[in-house]
Amino acid sequence: IREVLPQNPDPKTLSYTETRKIIQTWVNDLNAAEQTLSAVKDSDVKLPLHVGLIKVDLTGTGKPIDAGFLLGGFNTPEEQQQVAAFVLDFDRGDADWLAGYCNFLCAWGEVLLAVDGEEMFNCTSHLFFEKVDTPYPFLMDGTRRFDTVYNPATGVNRPLVSDILAFIHLWRFELKEPERMKAALAHLEDMQRHAKSMWKYYLAETDNENEWIPNPNQTGVLEIKVTQEMVDTWLVVLDEAGEVLQGKKLIPFWRGQPGVKGVNLRRVFTEPRKIDPFLWFQGTAAAPYLEKGTITDFANPELWRRINQTFGRNRFFTLAFWFN
Repeated sequence: IREVLPQNPDPKTLSYTETRKIIQTWVNDLNAAEQTLSAVKDSDVKLPLHVGLIKVDLTGTGKPIDAGFLLGGFNTPEEQQQVAAFVLDFDRGDADWLAGYCNFLCAWGEVLLAVDGEEMFNCTSHLFFEKVDTPYPFLMDGTRRFDTVYNPATGVNRPLVSDILAFIHLWRFELKEPERMKAALAHLEDMQRHAKSMWKYYLAETDNENEWIPNPNQTGVLEIKVTQEMVDTWLVVLDEAGEVLQGKKLIPFWRGQPGVKGVNLRRVFTEPRKIDPFLWFQGTAAAPYLEKGTITDFANPELWRRINQTFGRNRFFTLAFWFN
């Protein structure tokens, strides 16, 4: 990262309290953006966006990075002209698309604020930030770059290895503000709603002008063909995701007798407990949420066969990221 992005020559000391404030500001800004996008009701709205001319100050140094860098680095005059000419006509469907992504990011922000990550911050934040407010200042001594884990001349960087092990060990989080888990669930449900709504508007379009996500009769700026079968299959996936989020269908449990019980994902958010990924992987953390009921079709090989036939094997998750 240091070699690619410009670095702040005078970084401030970061505390855990300040980190939570940063995440809260991020969530607030995303909520404001989502509310603005959700207020767009005109089905004929259109806003040309010159994406190639947008600059973003990713590091807060006052040195914005242009779209040429963000899109992969375009250095020749011809390539720079192509980037400058990259225009999207942002329409009603795109408003739903972006609102959905705002909700997705808000959900993650709420989860981060729901948990108590202070111990992890105190013990391992020096791995990621130059200056941190920690009760263990000795952690900031020595080399902290990950590419120094092993050096043929000096051997293993034992302090760094121990820090990495501590980071892995501390992946267990008590809840600091458990009510935020319900807020995260609400954002995920809104994301699913926007993801369905956008296709109503995309499919109604009859123009063909700089489309971000085209319908089957359009050509998008990315020149990726979208077929009606892809749309139909994606809507089935969204409906199934909605059933899981509502608790109407269960995620199959990976221990015990197959198909007998499943995990009610909704209750993970409405009845939150300490988050421990390793105990989830083992299965014991899932025990409070096990129920008898209908298992989601996401566990049905027929659905995945349809997905792979429609989107192409190994392409589904890439296109799902694009589709929202």
